[in-house]
Amino acid sequence: REGLEEIARLARLAQELVELGGDTEPGDSLWHLLSENSNAIFGFLLGFLVIWSMWVNHHRVMEFFADYDSRMMTLHLIWLLTVVSIPFTTELIANPDFYTHGGTALYVAVLLVTSLALHLLGAHGRRHPEL
Repeated sequence: REGLEEIARLARLAQELVELGGDTEPGDSLWHLLSENSNAIFGFLLGFLVIWSMWVNHHRVMEFFADYDSRMMTLHLIWLLTVVSIPFTTELIANPDFYTHGGTALYVAVLLVTSLALHLLGAHGRRHPEL
């Protein structure tokens, strides 16, 4: 289910890119459109690649579980919270105003917490083979 929510978020980002194509003036070139919106395009591509990577790794960890406990649920919810915040934090680093004013630090922190939660999920599963 979380994969579907992330697909919806990426679809919204993609829709914003589609709308950019409609904001052109007569005589604008494709190069002008791409260069004027390079930050939005970068943000979309980066967000897509990061979420795809996180989702694939999450799937690889979770496919070995048949049950769950409260610790696993807590770690999973932390992972999910950070993953759904990736489009927002990606927008921050794609925006030149926020790139150097905390956006990059927040983005890196979110990715670290996401990775740590997934690592702890796997470690918890190895310690509890009954799950």
